Amino acid sequence: MGAAISFEGVQFRYEDAPADVLRDLHLQVEPGEFVVIAGPSGEGKSTFCRTLNNIIPLFFRGTFSGKRWVAGEWLEKQPIASMARKVGMVFQDFEQQLFSTNAMQELSFGLENFGVSANEMKQRMEELLARFRLSHLAHREPFSLSGGEKQKLAIASVLAYKPHILVLDEPTTDLDPESKDFVMQTLPDLKDWVETVVIVDHETDRFQEADRIFLFCSGCVRNSGAPGEILTSTALLQENSLAPLDLVSLQQKLGVVPVLATPDELLLKRQNDLLDPIPVPARRSDPPVVEVSNLTYAYDARQEPALRDVSFEVRRGEFLGIIGQNGSGKSTLLRHLNGLQYPQKGTIRILGKEVREWSRRDLSKTAGLVFQNPDHQIFNTTVREEVEFGPRHLGFSEDQIKKNMERSIQTMDLEAQRERDPFQLSKGERQRVAVASVLSVSPEILMLDEPTTGLDYRQQTYLMELLRTLNQEGATIIIVTHSLKLVGDYCNYAIVMEKGEKKAEGHPREVFFRNGLFASLPPLWDLSRKMKGNALTVNEFASQLIRRV
Repeated sequence: MGAAISFEGVQFRYEDAPADVLRDLHLQVEPGEFVVIAGPSGEGKSTFCRTLNNIIPLFFRGTFSGKRWVAGEWLEKQPIASMARKVGMVFQDFEQQLFSTNAMQELSFGLENFGVSANEMKQRMEELLARFRLSHLAHREPFSLSGGEKQKLAIASVLAYKPHILVLDEPTTDLDPESKDFVMQTLPDLKDWVETVVIVDHETDRFQEADRIFLFCSGCVRNSGAPGEILTSTALLQENSLAPLDLVSLQQKLGVVPVLATPDELLLKRQNDLLDPIPVPARRSDPPVVEVSNLTYAYDARQEPALRDVSFEVRRGEFLGIIGQNGSGKSTLLRHLNGLQYPQKGTIRILGKEVREWSRRDLSKTAGLVFQNPDHQIFNTTVREEVEFGPRHLGFSEDQIKKNMERSIQTMDLEAQRERDPFQLSKGERQRVAVASVLSVSPEILMLDEPTTGLDYRQQTYLMELLRTLNQEGATIIIVTHSLKLVGDYCNYAIVMEKGEKKAEGHPREVFFRNGLFASLPPLWDLSRKMKGNALTVNEFASQLIRRV
């Protein structure tokens, strides 16, 4: 049997683009392999995915050369339709491929088009809904689901017709940690549904189940190898804008040759060591800028409320992280804090004034919101116009409009894109445009829903350090995120949501190490908890152990 995927000298440049995106790409994937494609944003990973079923060059036009064989087919003569059955693809912008009126119909669409019998269709749909924990949402309209639920539905809808090769571009971006673990552990076990799996991803913690990792840079494969080879090289990962594994970094800090290991395996080597708990700091005493009292909200009277009797306050100058599983009400909560939705029961006060008493114009200047999907708030024809739009329509002077625009574009590193159409940019670049458009009105309270979606490690670090700087300068920052580690690294207060209710709140060190609150923690925190400590960072952890030597 030949290779599942074989590329020889493939080059591609989009129409009107200044340079090639793929450059002399050579790559081979064997049947049955589970491979990860990783590397910095904008280096050709998504473009590579689009070439696997001839979307490039037959739909996305440009200059193409080189040879490709996929699922036993030489692609030069194959129309997109003939490859659809063999190569199933979940796009980075997965919402764009959902269009049916309920989840069951979303799953049935491909099956109907490929002539699968009614009995077989029913069996496959029920099994996939159960596997992806979506059975209770079978008759829900897809766009009423949370981002993570939509993402799992998109994966299931492609798996339904059992392609030879499953291609997933950032398949866990909108999933909570439990769902990410579930999807990444489930995929290698789907051999009865798909033979070969290709994943584009940034999250190195999820790479360990792969057979091989390919690192893309400048449109070609610069490095490849088994997880044990790639993931233990901190320098290599950082060069490719990937986050080093905390447990590998910890071993290096302790002067040990690093190996891939679980927390339990490392615990066996240091079973006589215990950590000293680090004191939890007192909460800020500043006055509240947001007060939420008994907030309840339901999208449909026939369904469970998305929010139920939620109360909390955000104090001036805090950096708050709101976390919880998919569908726990996080995004709904955030939209209430700037007046996009009003409470059905309860009250919300912003700077002491009930949210309904604010004009939309004044509230948008005070509490700026960056949506989970940047495409939901971008609509201008250039980046510059997008960033100018807020201050221009909120009554800023021309001088202030220009000054704010320049500062925001520079802050978000968008100088090279200022006159480009935002919708021609990558998702990560569009995310930065959305942030810049909100920063340009200088809100006192800055809220971001999943701010690191689509960003590589370098871009994530840049954005979060920027938010930290804004917070230190006096801005109140509120983020909704699935990344527990992001909250532990940057936030000084956290709220945990579960099924529409506030489950807990407090300093991250208190919230994350509270017994029983989280079944799954990042590996470093898991090890810290098992050693009776509460260290949130590699440096905190290592310094305690080094002091004892």
